[in-house]
Amino acid sequence: MVVYGNKCCKTLITFFVQNESSQKLLASIGVTANVTVSGDTRFDRVIEIAKQSLDSKIIQSFCTGKTVIVAGSTWEDDEVILAAYGDETDHQQKIIIVPHELDKAHIESIKKMFKKSVCYTELEKNNALLNDIEEYHTLIVDTVGMLSRLYSYGHINYVGGGFTHDGIHNILEAAVWGKPVIIGENYDKYFEAVDLIEAGAAESISDVVELKEVVDNWLEDAVAYNESSKAAKEYVYAKAGASEKIMEYIYVNRLLTN
Repeated sequence: MVVYGNKCCKTLITFFVQNESSQKLLASIGVTANVTVSGDTRFDRVIEIAKQSLDSKIIQSFCTGKTVIVAGSTWEDDEVILAAYGDETDHQQKIIIVPHELDKAHIESIKKMFKKSVCYTELEKNNALLNDIEEYHTLIVDTVGMLSRLYSYGHINYVGGGFTHDGIHNILEAAVWGKPVIIGENYDKYFEAVDLIEAGAAESISDVVELKEVVDNWLEDAVAYNESSKAAKEYVYAKAGASEKIMEYIYVNRLLTN
């Protein structure tokens, strides 16, 4: 983040960077003055979101008494692996899937992929379907605005995008709830994903075999599961405070005054 200001007719420019690597990168092109390692404001954002619960009768009915995998921001490669996992395990765990693309054709393809699946909007329109909620193994969330809080319902969370060119989506949204996280192979450019894997809070998989191995390990080994869950939450909360540092600088330097 770059903060601009004007004090005594002089322009103040301060670079707030996420980590020392970013600081060194600026130094490599000659930028060394007014560079501060503040941390990443995204940590503050997900912590703030985690203070808000998701009050949904549909989600609660689907999850109550079940082991649930919440898969967010998924693409087709993610969905193929998750569907194969569901078939291979005979739906021992329920899956909530929140696809990145919500167009009608994509939602229909997901419904065909996942046996005994139902869309969130179908349940919204017809509450009578909730009486048969036990019959559905996969809930497809075909609406926006729920994912960041929906991760709170997962015993294990899966963050999609790891098989695309751009890489994974926001892993912090999933980790902040203190749940182990699974991602695809393309995550190297995301320092938080690398850190979470090194901390034992996340695992990367390349196919359905590895997905099953990781899930089985966490669900069958309570000690490993609890350690990974604790590591996920501790990692996120330990990096809080960037927003406060930046706002303090703005306040001290009176950058919001005329």
